Amino acid sequence: MIQDCFDLTLLEALLAQQEQQKIVQGLDAVQQRLRQRKEIESQLSALASYLHACQQRLQRLPRLPVWHEVQWAQAVLALPNLAFLEVDTDGLDEDARVLRVLLLARDEQVIFETFIAPERPIPDKIRDLNGIQDELANAPSLETIWPDLLAALSGRYVLAYNRPFDLDMLQRAGERIGQSLPVILGDDLMPHVSAYLHRYAAKLETLCEQFGFPLPTPPRRTAWHRAQGQVRLLAAMAQARFTAVPAADGQDGAMEGDDNDDDEQPF
Repeated sequence: MIQDCFDLTLLEALLAQQEQQKIVQGLDAVQQRLRQRKEIESQLSALASYLHACQQRLQRLPRLPVWHEVQWAQAVLALPNLAFLEVDTDGLDEDARVLRVLLLARDEQVIFETFIAPERPIPDKIRDLNGIQDELANAPSLETIWPDLLAALSGRYVLAYNRPFDLDMLQRAGERIGQSLPVILGDDLMPHVSAYLHRYAAKLETLCEQFGFPLPTPPRRTAWHRAQGQVRLLAAMAQARFTAVPAADGQDGAMEGDDNDDDEQPF
């Protein structure tokens, strides 16, 4: 308690007494004032120690979600044209090919979904990672589905986790068939989650598990599960649900499970 550290009443009285007497003369008076000032310094030192201890206690309190990000999530969820995007590819480099595109509504209903005929053999590891097995056997070509894809994206506010990657893959896919991707309004969920949690949030699957709705493990996890995870993650933010994962040293750091990831995709 504060009174165990210093006496606030005594401190105020000593300071007031010192302030009232502008001129102090004589040995006894000076010595008395010196004793009083020493006591004032002692009380202030005790107060500083108490405040420092309070500051440390404050820093150890559980983090709270960033309120601005809560409001952002609420605003985005209220958009009638909101869609959650997932794009499966056969790799991560510039030459990667798009294998599947999915748009999911906020009620977790499919707005648009298509598989795309692969242009080259797909390694089993990629099939398992994306949850794609036999669906590519009779899939249409990119040229065939491109007009329908653009129509599905038109007028949508498109949210995606690691959105720049998805849009870049779609843009490159269009360029290969002589088409361009129009401006698509929307946002990237990843940095908003990072700001909400006060730490870098790398993997969607890790976040979903921490928030209480784990995704299936590969090869059962598909684009639909990842899009559903996005929906539920945004809803959790809008409801100010929060998960705090302390680093090993007790300080803020990377999320548990984000270190030494060797998965093919960060989302």
